[in-house]
Amino acid sequence: GYTAEEDETFKQSLKKANRIVLASLVGSDFKEHGPSEDFLSDTVVKGPINKYPTADGVLRWGLPYFLDKETGEQKWSWEFATLFQAGLVKPEEVSLHSNVLWARPLEEKGFQVPVNAHSFYYFNYFAKPEQFTAVPFWRFLTRELPEMDFSDKIFVVGNTAKLSHDKHPTPYGEIDGAFINANIILTLLTKRFLYQIPALWQGLMLLAGLLLVLWSGFTKRIVHMTVFALAGAVIYIAISIWAFWHDVIFDLY
Repeated sequence: GYTAEEDETFKQSLKKANRIVLASLVGSDFKEHGPSEDFLSDTVVKGPINKYPTADGVLRWGLPYFLDKETGEQKWSWEFATLFQAGLVKPEEVSLHSNVLWARPLEEKGFQVPVNAHSFYYFNYFAKPEQFTAVPFWRFLTRELPEMDFSDKIFVVGNTAKLSHDKHPTPYGEIDGAFINANIILTLLTKRFLYQIPALWQGLMLLAGLLLVLWSGFTKRIVHMTVFALAGAVIYIAISIWAFWHDVIFDLY
């Protein structure tokens, strides 16, 4: 809040709730900035909410955890802290092996989070903002809540006001951070992570495409050139469709 009284009101409100995850932010100094420790308790924790863009400027990268520069302490990200608070996964049941973050529960079937050499994982986008059930804050203030089952739900609370400037580039265009975080939770719950084709395979496909272009360039017959061009286009489209349906990022650049 803006005053000590508002902070105290917020603190007392948190005491009435349970299983809350507050968002913090890891700055360029690699230190965690965010809610004061005074707001935290056994049922109220915090986690860094940082997300990062890929080469096209779209937010697609998340970090499961951060290391505090000063203490070296491992701090789980906001989304993983949310899973822990919901009782779907326990921190001690998560481990990293061969660029895969393994976790057991989530209905005892477990799940695997593919991470790259820098521990980033690709999250998916399943729904546009209008596809989520959004409840304006004024409804809570006036007690005019819609008729819905609030049990066994994960609620993402965020500011969607234009003045908050919390819009970020996504495959759906610029949307509010709250809906991005909701998509991240969906990624973890459905276990449908994005995968990237390894650099070696990308290089081999580029080389194959280059050889096809060169081969067609040396032929003297227009029919052969047309066939090669069509074949290349069909193969590219087929791979793109396969990648789309299998949540694979197919960016050749």
